[in-house]
Amino acid sequence: MVIDLIREFEGYYVSNYRYEFPLIRIQDGIMDLEKALIDDWSPIRTDLAVKRFQQRVTKMSGHKMKLN
Repeated sequence: MVIDLIREFEGYYVSNYRYEFPLIRIQDGIMDLEKALIDDWSPIRTDLAVKRFQQRVTKMSGHKMKLN
């Protein structure tokens, strides 16, 4: 599993293995990002989708980060 490989490197945080798969299908996850980037592209929707995906990943990681 990719998560197990990443755990072997110092300086990287890897969340619980259960968070890997929900990120694919949950709201603002990978599938929504793909739809915005590929299937339904527009400058405004794409920008919003990227920001929402970043926020989702930050929430799931449990770390507070400043997003640009």
